[in-house]
Formats: sequence, C-alpha cells, structure tokens
Amino acid sequence: MKKHTLSFKPEINFSVIGIVSNAAEYKLAFEVNTAVKISLDKSETLLSFAPKKKKNESYEAYLFIEETERLRYYLVKTKQGSNLLFPDYKQID
Repeated sequence: MKKHTLSFKPEINFSVIGIVSNAAEYKLAFEVNTAVKISLDKSETLLSFAPKKKKNESYEAYLFIEETERLRYYLVKTKQGSNLLFPDYKQID
C-alpha cells in the first residue's frame, strides 16, 4: 500500500502588547480588568520551552476567554527569576 503524508502548518495569529509596570501581577490584572471590562483570572502556569537550556520554564499567567469571538487574552509575567520568556528582548521584563 502506498503511504501518503499529510503536511499541515497551523496558522497562529496573535498580537503582543507590552505593559511596563512595577505593580504586582494581581494588581495589574485588576487594573486591566477594570479598564478594559474583562475578567482576567489566575490560570494554571503557562509553559515555555527554552531550547538552549533544554528544559521547560514556567511563567505566571492570568487568562480571560471570550467565548463569542473565540479569543483568549493572557497577562503573563515575562520574567521568573533569571528566566526570560523572550530572551532576545532582554529589555522586556
């Protein structure tokens, strides 16, 4: 029997907005909720793979899911200890 291979590249469409703040995550989540009228709630830890270190790093996150538009909003602390979510952009923490 002839073997067929299906090739699939999922489209990932997202936007990133950076917020610089000295506030704790829960306070920032509250302020964003109030200003934008959404409900960011603390979610399970968001994981990111770090290929150079060959280990998973975890980052705290708040999540809001808008069912009607099928959108997800994340508020993520991009620096956990010495780990950076975006290591190429060290000025973002």
